[in-house]
Amino acid sequence: MHENISILLKMGFTILIAGTLSSYLDGLLLSKALARLQLVNAQMSYYNFRFIDVLSAGFVLIIFSLALKRAVHAVEENKNTI
Repeated sequence: MHENISILLKMGFTILIAGTLSSYLDGLLLSKALARLQLVNAQMSYYNFRFIDVLSAGFVLIIFSLALKRAVHAVEENKNTI
């Protein structure tokens, strides 16, 4: 059971790092492309907050895996005492 929890923890760190980085770079490239456009009599704004969604998903997955690890440890310890 501990193997599955370590996979969840690694997946949380992967989503946290790689997902946030790719979302942030995607937004950064889009904002640079919009800045290079020559707009006449118009204004365009783009807010790059999409990476916060991936960041929060990574943190939630890490917290979930740590809580699950503690629960599995408690259940296995309870089995040994019975």
